[in-house]
Amino acid sequence: MREKERKGMRKREKSEFLYFTFPYFLRYRSANLFSADSLL
Repeated sequence: MREKERKGMRKREKSEFLYFTFPYFLRYRSANLFSADSLL
């Protein structure tokens, strides 16, 4: 496999990873901001 194709695949995997994890991260952060005492 060529280097260019490998970089493209890695970039696509990274963007898919961000696409799937970003909503969970936002939900966790908003929960942290609004109800921090309930998480402790």
